[in-house]
Amino acid sequence: NRTFIAHARRVVVLADHTKWGTVGLHIIGPLSAADTVITDEALAAESREALSAQVDDVRVVTVAP
Repeated sequence: NRTFIAHARRVVVLADHTKWGTVGLHIIGPLSAADTVITDEALAAESREALSAQVDDVRVVTVAP
C-alpha cells in the first residue's frame, strides 16, 4: 500500500466516523499523504478541524439511513 501511495497521482481516503480515534495494526502512511478525505457527518467537529489541518480537501457527506 505504501508503494501505491508513493506512486499515485492522487490519494483519496474514504473513512466513516467510526475509523477516527482507533488504533490499527499497521500504519500505511500519514494523513498528510492524502489529497482528499471523505467522511460522514457524524465525525466530531474537533476531529474535522484536526483533519482539515492535515488534508487540504476534506469532504463531509450525509449518509442515508
